[in-house]
Amino acid sequence: MKTMKTLASFFVVGSVLLACSTSDTGSSSGGADPPNTVTIQNYEFSPKEITVKAGDTVHWKWLSGTHSVQSGKNCMPDSTFTSGKAVSGGTFDFKFDKAGTFDYYCDPHCLTQGMTGKVIVQ
Repeated sequence: MKTMKTLASFFVVGSVLLACSTSDTGSSSGGADPPNTVTIQNYEFSPKEITVKAGDTVHWKWLSGTHSVQSGKNCMPDSTFTSGKAVSGGTFDFKFDKAGTFDYYCDPHCLTQGMTGKVIVQ
């Protein structure tokens, strides 16, 4: 009887593992970042400059620290977009509808760390 219970346990565990490892071809990208992602970490935007097409959305993703994404040049806001302050795990998205060059910076770290970036929209 003990052998039957052991075999049944292995069967259940094996079935659960198999079900969890089976992939669905219609599933999402499995946690991959969306296109046009800029990561924020160690007082840097990466990539520092990104080129997108008009109508595309840029996705900023905080990997560490408390930072912001503020549009503007020379650490001066221009009110095109702002994320507010966010912490590790946070995200911010902005859709760029018009062609042009859009400078941005991290408000608390622009002057002290030179934390700036650029979106070029074609």
